[in-house]
Amino acid sequence: MASTLIATVVFAAVFTVPGGTNEETGTPHFVRRAFFIVFAISDTLALLFSCSSILFFLAVISSRCEEADFIGRVRADLNRGFDLLLYSVVAMMVVFCATMFIVFKDGLLWMPIIFTVMAIFTIFKHLGKLWTVAGEWSHAVSM
Repeated sequence: MASTLIATVVFAAVFTVPGGTNEETGTPHFVRRAFFIVFAISDTLALLFSCSSILFFLAVISSRCEEADFIGRVRADLNRGFDLLLYSVVAMMVVFCATMFIVFKDGLLWMPIIFTVMAIFTIFKHLGKLWTVAGEWSHAVSM
């Protein structure tokens, strides 16, 4: 499952912070930088969203196999699980972009800018597809 992979990666990212840690105090070197704060918040959100997505998918897998469940609760849980998976992917992309800005802080600033533009383009392209699918689904349901 993708949400399990995301949870594993962002959990490991917490312990291998970009820039390393101070050996005497154990605190990260860039703890006071704005991009490090973005990194920490986005990493936490990605972990929470992906773990919540895992829980919703487990609820779908462990549900009863009755028709009434598939019409209501199972479909709603599956939709919530996919929504949370999307949010965790977006948060993981923000973590990646923040890490690029931390790593390439001196010189080569064009690299994290290009990565961020590509990430934003990818997010908007996927959101455009979601709006199309949601519009088709709502049109089909209303008929």
